[in-house]
Amino acid sequence: MNSNMPTTTTSATTSSLVQQPTDVPAADNQTEPIAIRRTQAESDWEFVAHVEVDRFCDQCGYNLYTAPVGKHPDLNLLLVRCPDCGHVHAARDQATSGSIWMKRLAVPLTIIWLAILLSIPFFAVMAQIGMNIGSVEEAREYVNREYTSADGSITTLRTRIIDPDYPESPQEKLFINMFRTLFFTLGLVTTTIATVVLPHWYKWAHIAVAVFLALLAPLFLCIFIHYEFATPWPEGLRFAYVYFGLFVGASIIAAFAGRILARAVVRLALPPRLRTPFTYLWTVDGKTPPPMKLATS
Repeated sequence: MNSNMPTTTTSATTSSLVQQPTDVPAADNQTEPIAIRRTQAESDWEFVAHVEVDRFCDQCGYNLYTAPVGKHPDLNLLLVRCPDCGHVHAARDQATSGSIWMKRLAVPLTIIWLAILLSIPFFAVMAQIGMNIGSVEEAREYVNREYTSADGSITTLRTRIIDPDYPESPQEKLFINMFRTLFFTLGLVTTTIATVVLPHWYKWAHIAVAVFLALLAPLFLCIFIHYEFATPWPEGLRFAYVYFGLFVGASIIAAFAGRILARAVVRLALPPRLRTPFTYLWTVDGKTPPPMKLATS
């Protein structure tokens, strides 16, 4: 009789942990899945925190970020329940063979991830410098200028200047308009990526970084014009002024609407079962993630 007591208690406790949601009548306009309603056993938990990192459900792969963490009154364990499939997890990370290998690879993967993040602003600046110099080079022309030396002799030199009337032909205008479009697109894409990978930043921080990146190209262009052209560099920056405004303007738009664009891309490009890793794009802005039809084994 006594030998069966622990088994009975354990079974009862285990049953309470995996108890299915209670059958609560739903209103006609209620679209919330039944699986995310709290169970009767869960109502006895003492909620102490929320999941603050990306943690995926072992059963269905749902991202448990922001899910509540409860303390079971009998087992004194910290538990979290998947709001999508109802599977109960221990709040602590479990030591599995996969997790051990992931910890071993954490450092090299982090270095690769940081290298990718740093390469984005680097290539953005390089692209801006290249297009600025390309515009100036396309506008170059050669003129003959006479210089009088101290002994009265006159020397004629062929000097490279920036054509003040460029662009004139339809081909030249098409070339400049193409660069303007690329600058706007570059600012939009760069800052959108920043809002996705750095969602905890304030909007003004994303805009400040975009302004800093946009300033580097005109500064480099000033040095280039000073050494390569006889035209004063303030006159040679007329292309850079427009490019700077387009890049910063697009970055301001992306700072406010970048994650909106990212969510639209996720909806259009990925099937529901592959959207799980991107649920933070909704939760970081306090929005409800879209329905996800997860693959079943």
